[in-house]
Amino acid sequence: MIAGKIASKTAAVAAIATAVVLCVIALGSAAWYALLLVLQPWAAALTLALVMGLLAGVIALIAFGAPRLFRRPEPEPESLTERVVALAKERPIVATVAGLAAGFIFLRNPALATIVAAALSNSPDDSRRRR
Repeated sequence: MIAGKIASKTAAVAAIATAVVLCVIALGSAAWYALLLVLQPWAAALTLALVMGLLAGVIALIAFGAPRLFRRPEPEPESLTERVVALAKERPIVATVAGLAAGFIFLRNPALATIVAAALSNSPDDSRRRR
């Protein structure tokens, strides 16, 4: 039942996308032949490319909104965990590589993994109670 609905909606989206592509091609062909009546072929191609590029830019601005050139800087994270999360948000590939490297190092040296886990699990309050 659900798979049938998903398949029918997918087919509808594909049909709409095909119709849009065909309309754009037909519009471009009509504009090309109209421009050929007035201009030479190289000028018609240049004009059509310019018009279609501007049209694509306008559609992109309408669809995605104007780009924000001046963003307010985000406050700097204070703790180590917040810094790691901020790094992962800003540079996901670097964070993935760093995570894989850390996993490889911990796999090769389990004692180091134990030390790091113990350091992260102990809060400052636990060290005061033990003394």
